[in-house]
Amino acid sequence: MQLHTMKPIKAMGIDAVVFIAAQLIGFLVVVAFVNWYLIFPALVLIILILQIRWIYIKTARDLK
Repeated sequence: MQLHTMKPIKAMGIDAVVFIAAQLIGFLVVVAFVNWYLIFPALVLIILILQIRWIYIKTARDLK
């Protein structure tokens, strides 16, 4: 899928949630398979990214 053909996440609805969740699970599986001891830093980074995303969405909605 090319970048310019992707819809914004808000327009995608529940499909976006499933897509993001599948990517996160796939990322964790690959990290666990290649270097199992890197799974803990990967989990920390995923949690951090999700928190930053939540703050960004909240701030963007407040600006409207």
